[in-house]
This record gives sequence, C-alpha cells and structure tokens, in this order.
Amino acid sequence: LFSGDKADYAFHTDKEKNPWAKVDLGAVKTVNAVMIENRANERRAEGLIVSVSEDGKKWQEVWRAKTFEPSWLVPVTHVDAGANVPGCRVRFIRLETNNDSPRELLLKRVTVFGVKEG
Repeated sequence: LFSGDKADYAFHTDKEKNPWAKVDLGAVKTVNAVMIENRANERRAEGLIVSVSEDGKKWQEVWRAKTFEPSWLVPVTHVDAGANVPGCRVRFIRLETNNDSPRELLLKRVTVFGVKEG
C-alpha cells in the first residue's frame, strides 16, 4: 500500500467488525510473499488474515496471524502434486480482520514480493 518513503501509517479503515483492504496488482502476477508492517505500539491488525485471488471474486486464504508481531513475512504458496510450492498466480491481495466488536484496521506498510514478468 503506497510506495515511497515510509510514513507513520499507510491507512486505516472505519470501525467495522470485518475491516479490510484490497491490493490490486493491476494484472495477474506470480507472488511469492507479502511483508506486512504494523505501526509501532499498534495492535489493530491483531488476528490479520491474508487472502489472494486472480479475479477478485474467488478468494483463497493463504495465512492467518497466530500472534501479533511488529511485522509479518507471509509466504504465498500453491499446492502442486500434494506439496506446497512457492509462488501463486494472483492479481488481488486482501488483508482483513474478523472482530467481536467494531475496530479499525491500521497497517503501516505492505510490500509484495514476486517474480518479475515480461
């Protein structure tokens, strides 16, 4: 979310039970990992879920935070012949939380790592 110099935070949503943000890569790309950075001393991304999609309609959950960390490096894999293989073809990445009571989702930075294509 946003390129350039790191700021205190990139964005935050309104208070919602299921706040989310969607990253559109502009075209289907091979994504290997997503680095998610939290704002210092900020826990509004606790319980974060990362899902990916090629078309923005059918989503596959690829990761769910077990504990809160200042940053997470999320591997993005696909299953091939029963084994998890690095990389997955995606256009959209959704970051969300599901909460018992409304709260904002706030993240400092999201960096997508992939294979240079073309």
